[in-house]
Amino acid sequence: MTKMLYAWRKREPTSLLPQLLVAGALLVMILTAYEASAEHRHEPLNGAEVEQLRDAAQEPEERILLYVKFIKSRAGSLEQLYSDPRFEPGRASQIRDLLEDIDQLVQEMDDNIDGYATQRTDLRKPLKAVVEMEGGLAPKLQAMKQNTDLPQAQTYSFALRSVMESVNDSLGNARQLLQEHETAFKNTKKK
Repeated sequence: MTKMLYAWRKREPTSLLPQLLVAGALLVMILTAYEASAEHRHEPLNGAEVEQLRDAAQEPEERILLYVKFIKSRAGSLEQLYSDPRFEPGRASQIRDLLEDIDQLVQEMDDNIDGYATQRTDLRKPLKAVVEMEGGLAPKLQAMKQNTDLPQAQTYSFALRSVMESVNDSLGNARQLLQEHETAFKNTKKK
């Protein structure tokens, strides 16, 4: 046992240098890969929209209506891009980006609705707007899905399926919550 301890003490401190170099190189590679992936992340909201949501943080109705507005804006851009032949070159990736934006915004809106609903906030007005917006958006997305034989449709087919699922789930949840709120708040008047 003492020979092993003595042998261990005899090791040169330079024997750790290769291990430290390897560990450092791995760390640099990991950080570089993380930065590269961070550059490709796309935020669905611009700075002005983020500021509007921040200003409406304490106003549930206004905040949800802002999400509805932003989703409608993206849906309008999507419809124009999808149907206008002038945008043919390279439009598949732009369509995918818009679909991903809509998907993310719908999910964020749902998270906000869930949070406000647990606070027993009267959400009848914004829920009606959500149901109307998503009720109009769902058939448009379904029509896009029917035309997946278009030349660049593979580029955005996954994003399309994902946003369709999010919108359909959100629409069902909004309808159910609206019905619950109609019952719970039927004797109260909105200001």
